[in-house]
Amino acid sequence: MDCAQVLGAYSFLMATTDFPGLLWLLPVIVAPFIGSFLGVLVVRLPGGERVIFTRSVCPHCETQLRPLDLFPLLSWLALRGRCRHCAARIGIFYRLIELAALAVALWAAAVTSDGALLATCLLG
Repeated sequence: MDCAQVLGAYSFLMATTDFPGLLWLLPVIVAPFIGSFLGVLVVRLPGGERVIFTRSVCPHCETQLRPLDLFPLLSWLALRGRCRHCAARIGIFYRLIELAALAVALWAAAVTSDGALLATCLLG
């Protein structure tokens, strides 16, 4: 599925739904996950580390993170910014990227009211 098909499907969904005001929610929910992945790219690519097919680990104790620990912003808040295993503080770098992605999605939702919302979020 290419970008034009995704935008077309999103536009169709916005035009046919009974609750078009709630469609801003999808980009806002997805944005922190995209920001989290961008943070992984920023950290791993310069060091030559693999990005795909490797699990995230605590930078202090190197314990693999569980799926529940991988929810952007929510898991960090639930764990009070600490590793579940060693209780070391988790840096704010990833949170800032996740918040920046969320800010872009919220901005796009605020200034866009039609099918262009998804494109606005993707292009920042």
